[in-house]
Amino acid sequence: MITHYPFPDDVLEFQELIDLLPLAIFIKNAESKILAMNKACELQWGINFKNIQGTDGSQFFSSEQMRQFLGRDKEVFRSFHQIEFEGIIPNYSLGHKRIVRTSKKPLYNKCGKPVCLIGISMDITERREAEQSIMEMTTLSMKLLHTIARL
Repeated sequence: MITHYPFPDDVLEFQELIDLLPLAIFIKNAESKILAMNKACELQWGINFKNIQGTDGSQFFSSEQMRQFLGRDKEVFRSFHQIEFEGIIPNYSLGHKRIVRTSKKPLYNKCGKPVCLIGISMDITERREAEQSIMEMTTLSMKLLHTIARL
């Protein structure tokens, strides 16, 4: 449940709307504190929103991961533009890592002061694993063809 949403719209309607979306969505304030996340984000991170709400998530992620997350947050606010990147994020409850493609977009008030950033993250782990399998099969096929050609 969103309790500190920085916009005046109906909070419950907004939460219901983002919960319908299949991509992980999160919103952080200008200090990188998590204001909102949808159900898909809870599943991707393995963290219930109630347990991370209002924090930067450092109680769940390693110091190295936090440096990366906070560095990207600062980068997006400094750039005034959306950034996209790929990275590895652990699923806290399942204890395994996922490869994700994330977009972060900053929002500013009328004076140009950062208000929040909106993040959207898509799990691309299976796609990467399939790409790796195709590369391995291609390499094996090339070796086999090369061996056959020498016969």
